[in-house]
Amino acid sequence: MVAKITHVVVAQREDIEDACAFAWLQSFRHQPDRERKWQGWLFRAAQREAWRLTAIRRRDWRLTSTMPDRYLTDSDPAVRVQLRQDFQEAMAELKQLPKRMQEAVLVASQVRRHRDGGEILEIPETRVGYLLASAGAALGEAAERRTERERPVADHNPGTAG
Repeated sequence: MVAKITHVVVAQREDIEDACAFAWLQSFRHQPDRERKWQGWLFRAAQREAWRLTAIRRRDWRLTSTMPDRYLTDSDPAVRVQLRQDFQEAMAELKQLPKRMQEAVLVASQVRRHRDGGEILEIPETRVGYLLASAGAALGEAAERRTERERPVADHNPGTAG
């Protein structure tokens, strides 16, 4: 099962192994019906636990000294504020997209293949690709507009000496 989860969840190997172990323990506790698709139940339990563990790891993740200085936030509160502001702007832009595109983007951030995203969202794989391409185009346009707004404008006042 570890191999199957590795193909559908972007996570560290330890988190995937822990998630699979967790799913087996849950199956012993809840005893899913053996007449039904218990293996699917086991797979989904492991997948969801891997997502949960990955989210916890990302939340607790600390930037290391191997990253460029502009990403070192421990010593510079201004950089930390800027990174948070950039994130909030990106989330605001994402929220401007239609709900289905938002869902596709969020699911795609957690799985490797469009087919897996389609299974989760219960839509065809080709629709996932279309939604992601449309979202990428819309977010690209939003980024261009933001860059244009933030670009400094030169003062071209002909009456002043420069």
